[in-house]
Amino acid sequence: MELAIEGWTQHEIAADLHVSQSAVSKILQRADERVLQELTATVQRQKVRQTQRLERVIREATRAWEQSKGDATRRRQRKSEGDGESAGAHTIAEVVIDTRHGDPRYLDAIRKALADVRKVWGLDAPALVDVTDRRRPFDHLSEAEILAALAEQQTLLDAHAPRRRRGARS
Repeated sequence: MELAIEGWTQHEIAADLHVSQSAVSKILQRADERVLQELTATVQRQKVRQTQRLERVIREATRAWEQSKGDATRRRQRKSEGDGESAGAHTIAEVVIDTRHGDPRYLDAIRKALADVRKVWGLDAPALVDVTDRRRPFDHLSEAEILAALAEQQTLLDAHAPRRRRGARS
């Protein structure tokens, strides 16, 4: 494996080790498969760990969202001046309950963490194109749609085409 990494050909390795080229090929193939399996397992473990961390973020943000929706109780005191007979000032204690709708920043954190989970697992990948499909790629479009797309492409080409010099023949 070290010789292959250094750039030796399979024939050179075979001659140096006194084995056949096909034996070198099989050995290198098995070594590549083993390394590939190890790397694949490592990547999967990292994806799982990252997902677990993101799920913790989601749980914490969800808890914080729920708490931010709870009613808020405020206590306040105010002084009022007495009028007429009771010339003294009075202190009035009030309890005010505010209904809160929740802090949207927590929802944004949840949304971002969910998007990151989708990225980790490749769920945001573009749709796969089936290259074995023998149908023509524009079969789903009407003739009018195809002509409109062609006209748009021609307009773009004309806009970006180099200007012809005066007197030049086409």
